Amino acid sequence: VQTFTPKDGLSIYQIRSMAEDKEGNIWLSDSQGHVFSVGDGKVKQFGIESGLSAQGVCWLASDLDGQLWISQGGREGVMRKGHFEVGFTLKADSVLVQSARAGGVWLCAGKQIYRSRDRASQERFAEPLPIKPGVKVTALYQDRQSRLWVGTASEGLFYWDAGSWQKAPTSHPAILSITEDAEGNLWVGTMGGGLNRLRTRVGMVFQAFPLCR
Repeated sequence: VQTFTPKDGLSIYQIRSMAEDKEGNIWLSDSQGHVFSVGDGKVKQFGIESGLSAQGVCWLASDLDGQLWISQGGREGVMRKGHFEVGFTLKADSVLVQSARAGGVWLCAGKQIYRSRDRASQERFAEPLPIKPGVKVTALYQDRQSRLWVGTASEGLFYWDAGSWQKAPTSHPAILSITEDAEGNLWVGTMGGGLNRLRTRVGMVFQAFPLCR
């Protein structure tokens, strides 16, 4: 195990987002908008000279091809050869980004979900989230059944299924993270309610037959 600390060049601030690129490098961003990569035992920092604005948190995600996506200050794009290439902008200060199972990424700007299949375009997805204005989205995840899950800072957990948004029960309305295990269980981290495991309910249907005399 190798440990990396600020003495190695990492941030002294809270880490907010992490992703791994196709070369196996780990990318991190902190609460002050700084971006770092860890690879071959070395830490590198990226900032304004790399095309980043250094304003607001950088949200990171890698798509199915291992391409690193970055979202900062409403600017969405990819990191190529150490430089941030902006593809498009969305009208939001903070836009979450998460890998899509069919390629590209999901984006959440305010109450609206978008799907981007390449860095130059995006398409509006479905209906806006049924949350109050000003409520922040804190987590995105698409499970193996292609359901899109959205966690919020104060209104709990939602998922898109059968053409509408549904709300899933959790132990606390502040959601921090969402992921899935090999058995298809969904794990949801909360701020104050611990770790939640959501399982798909399995039912059996019995058909009634008339009794024969």
